[in-house]
Amino acid sequence: MATSLRGAPWAFAQAISVQTLSPRRCTTVRGVFEILGLDALFAEMVLYLGLALIIGNGLAWWKHRRGERPAEAAGEFRRGRVIFMSLVGVLMAVWGAASIFGPAG
Repeated sequence: MATSLRGAPWAFAQAISVQTLSPRRCTTVRGVFEILGLDALFAEMVLYLGLALIIGNGLAWWKHRRGERPAEAAGEFRRGRVIFMSLVGVLMAVWGAASIFGPAG
């Protein structure tokens, strides 16, 4: 019977029995996830990537408002893209924080 990992929303995070040549060395993917702490690692990566999107786009918008441009920059400032990517960053940061600090259920 396959059971899903606690708090992991990913479809591949179900416990799967892996049989080796020796019956004593049978392990599960759930055990590997728990040993390596991959469920917490994925949540932290989502949180930090979301924070990086917020900080990076906020800095780009702030520098544009001050009239600064990167040297050798080709193209124009796209306010809509900055707002959209900042909102994606907020969504990712909230999801990651909720996965880390929310109730483990």
